[in-house]
Amino acid sequence: MGLRTKTILAAALCGLAWGQTGLTTIQDTLFKADGTRFNGTLTIHWVTFDSSNNGTIVQQSTSVSVVNGNLFVQLVPNAVAPPPANVYTVNYQSDGLQQFTETWTVPVSATPLRVATVRTGTVVTGSSSGTAGNQTPITESTVIGLAADLAQRPIKGVGYGTDRVAVVNDAGQLETVVGDVGDCVFVDGTTGPCGQATFADAETPGGTVDGANNTVTLASPPLGSSLLLFRNGLYLTPGFDYTLNGSTVQFVAGATPQPGDRLTASYRVDTSQAGNIGGLSGGGGLRTAAT
Repeated sequence: MGLRTKTILAAALCGLAWGQTGLTTIQDTLFKADGTRFNGTLTIHWVTFDSSNNGTIVQQSTSVSVVNGNLFVQLVPNAVAPPPANVYTVNYQSDGLQQFTETWTVPVSATPLRVATVRTGTVVTGSSSGTAGNQTPITESTVIGLAADLAQRPIKGVGYGTDRVAVVNDAGQLETVVGDVGDCVFVDGTTGPCGQATFADAETPGGTVDGANNTVTLASPPLGSSLLLFRNGLYLTPGFDYTLNGSTVQFVAGATPQPGDRLTASYRVDTSQAGNIGGLSGGGGLRTAAT
């Protein structure tokens, strides 16, 4: 078989092999700055990505020996993969040291490519002292699960500050509560004067207790059915002993307080009727009335 025929056959076989594997060949001769040929090892790292010809390429690494400067390695093309999967990280080791690190982006190619064609960046990491030298920075996106874990944590909002009370805004971000020193912070994140709160404990209703007056008045309207009314320590039943209208208590016939009776009331204040009590709007607190 003639040389020309052998050459054509070899080229055809190479093209067939590439079509079957979908790999791109990087082939080059590497030198040192003094002109001598490089001898060492290239460790190539990559993250998981998908390839149309080879399926899913899982995160891993491989080592390639370079003898007398001769480099030959075949890699799956990653130029169209989304970052950071479009980068191979290549560490050069020689003389027992990690000399430097560079990045490659490998396109689809039926012919061998030189390192200069695929190189996209270089980071010097060597050290002449015999130590491992500096390390190549690792991006958050290349650490499996890190970005998702970080997303679960609250982040700083535009109103974030230090040495103040924090509140979570509508976007789930941390911001600093705005207010004056001495203000109260309410459950909705607003602030205002602490003042009178929204609970009344052991309040003495206003009105004459003489056996004839069957109406007494509370300082504020109770919220819902929160009113607990006592006469001489005995609980009075709403609807049976009295009726409530706003802040007015009216006793039914036969339940009118008698001279010497002591009335006490405890309740939650209905701020929607009482207004902004002491600067508080819907917040919580405690108020104890005189007995």
